[in-house]
Amino acid sequence: MTELIIADDNPRDRQYLSEVFSAYLPVVTVNADEALLVCKKYPEPWLVTDIQMPGLNGIELAKKVWKQQAAARILFWSQYSDETYIRALAKLIPAETVYGYILKNNTAETLLRAAKSVFEECQCWI
Repeated sequence: MTELIIADDNPRDRQYLSEVFSAYLPVVTVNADEALLVCKKYPEPWLVTDIQMPGLNGIELAKKVWKQQAAARILFWSQYSDETYIRALAKLIPAETVYGYILKNNTAETLLRAAKSVFEECQCWI
């Protein structure tokens, strides 16, 4: 199993995600720049990222990761239900990968189902 990289600038959210994903051996990062460095260590990284972060946001992070590692699997975790984000992502996604988009107000159980779908079953989740 690949280690799961978590990128979120909010300490409370990082703690929550690391607890929910404890079985995935999470590597917790505090921003997108740090996550990008960690992603480079894996040929096909698994990444959970917040969409809105100061500096490099989650969409820009995905663009950089997918440019270097097109098979990376990314689960976007956001409080924004606006379709603008999903449309922006659709333009970036390489054909050889899968991704997910889940809202922060979902339960831990739903978050785990989304992660299993994207990371283990190679199925998109929106």
